[in-house]
Amino acid sequence: MKKMTHYLRILMPTILLVPALIFLSCDSENGVIPGGGGGSDQGTEWSKTFGGPDEEEVYCLEETADGGYAMAGFSRSNGEGDQDVYIVKVGNGGELGWESFVGGAQDDAAFGLYVNGGTYLAAGYTYSDTYGSADAWLGMVNEDAISVWDNHYGSEYIDFAHSIVDGVSGDLILGVNLNGDSLGIVATNTSGTELWKKNYGQGTAFKLIRTPDHYYMLGGYVGTPETGTDAVLIKIDSAGDEVWRQTYGNTDNDRIDNFAPATGGYIFTGTIFDLGPENEMENIFLGKVDPEGTLLWEKSLGGQQDQNGRAVIETRDGGYLVVGMTETTSTEGYVVKTDSSGTPEWNRTFGGDADDGFWDVKETLSGSYLIAGYTNSEGSGLSDAWLVHILSEPPEPEED
Repeated sequence: MKKMTHYLRILMPTILLVPALIFLSCDSENGVIPGGGGGSDQGTEWSKTFGGPDEEEVYCLEETADGGYAMAGFSRSNGEGDQDVYIVKVGNGGELGWESFVGGAQDDAAFGLYVNGGTYLAAGYTYSDTYGSADAWLGMVNEDAISVWDNHYGSEYIDFAHSIVDGVSGDLILGVNLNGDSLGIVATNTSGTELWKKNYGQGTAFKLIRTPDHYYMLGGYVGTPETGTDAVLIKIDSAGDEVWRQTYGNTDNDRIDNFAPATGGYIFTGTIFDLGPENEMENIFLGKVDPEGTLLWEKSLGGQQDQNGRAVIETRDGGYLVVGMTETTSTEGYVVKTDSSGTPEWNRTFGGDADDGFWDVKETLSGSYLIAGYTNSEGSGLSDAWLVHILSEPPEPEED
């Protein structure tokens, strides 16, 4: 997909060995946030863009203590280096509150965000201050948009963090990829000092959560894109020891990009490669597992174009909502709503003539949805961070 090429440029050159690299989201406990206001246009209550003359993109969305939202990603328009960590705070209706740019002289970006009262913890990578190539990075910003501290973790190889959660023991737990080819976690104290780390073998993870029963869970793939991958979930105890792992998928390169707690277990989404009549297609991989990771059902959702699932939530009606991208003449933001068994109920595309896409979603208390991502079709720069508020169902088409 066009956007995949764009995104991989962020971690070039070495991370180009991982073609499915960051399909991430933030670390909410329940995926439900209060709804904003606004008018309605074909089911879209409002659409907001954020950024400057160059490129901005956000990968995750979190509720804040004042009823607003925060997003994290990268900015090429402002900051110290070519690309900086970008954290943006907005109000209930998407109005800009503040922006924070954190980084050094080289490229930096955030893929995970954890909000705790008036502090904002972002997780990602840095090329600015490293032990070798890229390092996993964790930083704190306060409610005045000021950087309080940051730290990096790594080796001589490529390391990056994709998620940050509060630990069972009062620490912080980073979901990381270590040594260029391994899934892992890093535990730190509340000031970012490393306490310990664990490596779970060859593969790449895209999401870490703290489970309802106070364990941790990683999702991604095991194997390599060159030899074939299986989607994987790994459950981990508070000491970092593996409890179980389960793999899923039936093609050469399957992956879990995101997952969340759901009634009776967990719901995941990602990409599965299906053989079409003329060539191999990327379809949305949607699956439900029980609390032990046993597969209950799986679906391949797709059409005549490549489609990828980047985030999934269980909705108030017991179904699921997946957001991501679909490939037409350009890349567009894509939303598909399913029932409780994964059968599609409706879908919508968002965007213009240029490339656009979605990375994260939350359901509001009123049953509408907030979706974060990027747009090249709107805004003031080459690409802008994008926040869209849509209704819980698309409007009925108007009769002629």
